[in-house]
Amino acid sequence: MSVNLHGIQNNVDPSIEFKCKLISLDDSDRIVDFHPVYETEIYNFHSDSWKNIVDSTPEGDMQYFKQGVSLKGNTYWFARKYVIYEGGQEAWVSFLICFDFTTERFGPRLTLPFDYSTKESVSLSSAREEQLVLLYQPWFTMRMEIWVSNKIELNAVSWIKFLEVNMITFPHYRFSFHHVSFFIDKKNKVVVVLDKDKETRSRNLGYFIGEDGYFKEVELGGSRDRNGYPFVFSYVPSSVQF
Repeated sequence: MSVNLHGIQNNVDPSIEFKCKLISLDDSDRIVDFHPVYETEIYNFHSDSWKNIVDSTPEGDMQYFKQGVSLKGNTYWFARKYVIYEGGQEAWVSFLICFDFTTERFGPRLTLPFDYSTKESVSLSSAREEQLVLLYQPWFTMRMEIWVSNKIELNAVSWIKFLEVNMITFPHYRFSFHHVSFFIDKKNKVVVVLDKDKETRSRNLGYFIGEDGYFKEVELGGSRDRNGYPFVFSYVPSSVQF
């Protein structure tokens, strides 16, 4: 039996608005608004107007519930696609997708140094507006990997492993959030991960994790929302005022 779901969104009650936003800033004055039904708009702060982008559909299913990253005027998100190979083998393929604000188009898939499942922790960050950074914690092992891009082009990206840590010795070896917020200290080779306390959900914590068993836990204060997770946004100091 086969079911054709093409156009199913047109049969939804008009009083229901299905709108999941992914908003990321570039270096100037625009944001991109993406809807899971593959409708893309760009908002211009100067003109206070929206521009509908046609004929630009991202490949695969964008992981809109994971944090995107703006880097050098482009925006990156995780995406997955279900593929059937020759011979009938089926699998989910994971990759990054980029929105180029210059061409106002989504680019081709960008390879990841690993393939992840929905049970595993995977997050995206940046390093000083120069490099993309990946955090990966496989479900079937107790290790955590940090990868940094050493080349970024519109059609290709390559990665080097920045840090790999055996998490079994740490008190919180498994993060409570599958897409934690984090940043790295390249000089000291440390990753800082923001998470919730597993016992007291209103407590926000920062974990400093490095080589040779280095671990430090920092209290970040409490929050009224027990289900809300802390996020960190990298900022490179400049003379520009906000």
